[in-house]
Amino acid sequence: MAGLPPRTPKRSLPIPTMPDIGPSPIQKKGCTSAPTDLATEGQKHLMLDDLQETVPQVDWAFFEDNILPPLPTSVNLDDIVTNLVEKQAVAHMHGQMVWAKFELGSPKLYQGGEDAIFRRMVSVVAAVKDATGDTKKARRLFRCNPNATPTSETRDNNTRPDGYYVRNDVAAKDRIPRWSNIIVPAEFKIHDRHEDVNRNWAQILWSLNHLMREDPTRRFAIGFTIENTNMRLWFASRSDVLVSLPVNFITGIRRVSEFFLRIFYAEDYQLGFDESMKRLDTLDASGRVQYDIRVNETMYRTQRLVSSIGVETIRGRGTRVWEVKELDGHGKEKPGSVIVKDSWGDKKRRREEDINKDIRDTETIDEQHSQVLNGCLLTCLNSWDVTVDTSTGRKIDSTREVMFCGNDPTYLDTVKVKKDLDASKRVAPKLPAQGTLSQLSTIEPSRFVYGEKIYHRVVFAEVGTTIIEAQTLSQVFKFLSNIAIALYGLHSAGWVHRDISAGNIIIHEKDAKLGDVEYAKQEADDTRHDVRTGTVFFMAAEVDSGEYLLLAQPNRTGLVPIPEGNIIEPKRRKTFRLPTFSDEQKPGPSHGPVCEPADMPQQPKIIFKHNPLHDLESLFWLAVYLVLCTVLERPPDTLEGDWQKYTDAHDKLAAELFHDIVARITVVTTDWGFAPRLNGLHPRVRAICQELEVVRSALTQAYKLAERDPSYLTFEAIMSIELALPSDPETSMPLHHLFASQFWSISGQLGGEHDIKFEKRLSLSGQRQLMEALLAKETATKVSGSRAGQDVESEESSRPRKKTKVLNPAAREASERYRQRLRKPGPVSANAVGL
Repeated sequence: MAGLPPRTPKRSLPIPTMPDIGPSPIQKKGCTSAPTDLATEGQKHLMLDDLQETVPQVDWAFFEDNILPPLPTSVNLDDIVTNLVEKQAVAHMHGQMVWAKFELGSPKLYQGGEDAIFRRMVSVVAAVKDATGDTKKARRLFRCNPNATPTSETRDNNTRPDGYYVRNDVAAKDRIPRWSNIIVPAEFKIHDRHEDVNRNWAQILWSLNHLMREDPTRRFAIGFTIENTNMRLWFASRSDVLVSLPVNFITGIRRVSEFFLRIFYAEDYQLGFDESMKRLDTLDASGRVQYDIRVNETMYRTQRLVSSIGVETIRGRGTRVWEVKELDGHGKEKPGSVIVKDSWGDKKRRREEDINKDIRDTETIDEQHSQVLNGCLLTCLNSWDVTVDTSTGRKIDSTREVMFCGNDPTYLDTVKVKKDLDASKRVAPKLPAQGTLSQLSTIEPSRFVYGEKIYHRVVFAEVGTTIIEAQTLSQVFKFLSNIAIALYGLHSAGWVHRDISAGNIIIHEKDAKLGDVEYAKQEADDTRHDVRTGTVFFMAAEVDSGEYLLLAQPNRTGLVPIPEGNIIEPKRRKTFRLPTFSDEQKPGPSHGPVCEPADMPQQPKIIFKHNPLHDLESLFWLAVYLVLCTVLERPPDTLEGDWQKYTDAHDKLAAELFHDIVARITVVTTDWGFAPRLNGLHPRVRAICQELEVVRSALTQAYKLAERDPSYLTFEAIMSIELALPSDPETSMPLHHLFASQFWSISGQLGGEHDIKFEKRLSLSGQRQLMEALLAKETATKVSGSRAGQDVESEESSRPRKKTKVLNPAAREASERYRQRLRKPGPVSANAVGL
């Protein structure tokens, strides 16, 4: 299938062709460990950032009534308490019942270390079980073994929970358990000082997070903490993280006993396990545990974990992608492989397979556009909303209807869980610390609230790899050229993708496909949603802002300044005409007093919507990311010492462009935001970035054209904009084709001995964490320099930092809001209201 040619070129352009092959799925091969630059403590910081260092509180009764498994009707709590007293597991102190193992009334009153004191918990839990009189084998055991580090199968994690419930089977009896066998983790502190409490809470959150990212069968996780006498319950799902109000662990005999018994008697699915996915004893070819996964009535067996980037943080889609084989009626693998995508989608959003079909069925496009779309979309074979047993029968699994029994929690005050307790005591330096952005005000950002999520699986036909797994930069730019043409077909059909990223460009049989269309939207679709997760690395600045940064403001005459730049006016179509001034509207002699600003008519509010330019900006950022944020192989003509200097320069620029929102805004809204920053890069890398400057300049000019008048902000108007390459002012082409042509040209220039190979490819999460470390290193260096009496600004490269003052008002306001709310790139929450 041929690629779409430019509509009005004066000569042929080297635009790549799109083969007539069906679509394919897949994301990046899952990361197995964090790089040593950050390790577990750094990952905790990222998790707390994603939670905005806050957790909402609910009443303990909400856990009992809606989250915790019910007690069997045969269990009578009054009898349990009576038996505990008779068996002397409960004593009396000052007229109150207390646990005999803590008869002094407080753990901190006992001699010995924290580990020894809380090892008494094993006896307490065992006494509660014995008080039931049930002689059957316990389904779960409780242990306190804080000196043992549970083993992980997919990710490094050196944390050691103080206590935990484990399965009471042969595998769980190992002295050192696996995280996959831990049912309910617990954390204990003797004291309830602020620093002890914060450390305990951060650790339980990390344990819940790790349980859900380590074990694909975990739908949600429950834990508990004790600080001195205060006991709290914790809950985490893909849309909610909650903590209960405390109860007194020492004196709350009835309530604490009830919690322990609910855990003892619960079915696995009631504690968050997915019964439609079965863990096997066998391993796949890469040494990973295999799973049998149900999709409707069909069973599939995993062969390879392709992607698990979506599970790095607690809240979000939690997406995992496997290469699988279908099983026959006898449990035998059928020949050939397909893909299963397992994720939690917003309940109010349409399913990915339905959107995929709607895009293909668009009636407003011609045959050529239809071929482009069919060649770049994925083929859906099967899909299913996962169902689960409940007290009222089987239901579609959801984070509220099922996990909260359909009852919304009543949020009380939130608790703070800080990654750095000393941060508020220090004077903030000029540069941000630990990868965060310095704030321009003390306004606290509003808390993100996630909507209800549905557990969903979809099966795709083709097996591929992501663009980040390409071997060389020439391959990368060939694939990016393909995607520019694919976006032309998508946008011409009236759709925007809204989630262009490294994980969503699929390489299948040497051609690029568009994956993950679940956030794609038609131009006429004005529906709004709550919070979604995405990769801020590739997000357009205006999308992050929720407003148009270059929208011109009419002056008193009503005229809008025409942007400068090497641009050819958009071609006029019969159904689209650029706004013009009639004779009556043309400025002329005034026939009355000049209106004061207060008398001028109020401009109608312009609702922000995602448009084709935003998808193309994401494609630009992806190109920059793949050049700067991957580990390149040293060219043979470059000395090792020189290469290290170049690598440091690449890291520095990457940390700036993908963390400093002011830098990102200046890149896409001005002509001096990108090119001046390229000094110090390796000559070959700099040459690539200089070619990308052509793309960047064209994108900026297109923004200026489209936003000089609100009536231009339609897909048809944007698709009508044509631009000329600086190297050939006589040739005009649509912006998509300029992108494709420029990417194709870069690919050609990198061919053969001039190509740059990748030394190694980190996962998206690994690169995210590596960049956090890089930014922290840059910050420490610059802050140290400023403390030594050096001018931090003078240490920067030759780019004019102070030019940020000439940003237009909308961009300045947006940058200030970004500084207040933007968190680290990677899978983080992004307000999608209005998109």
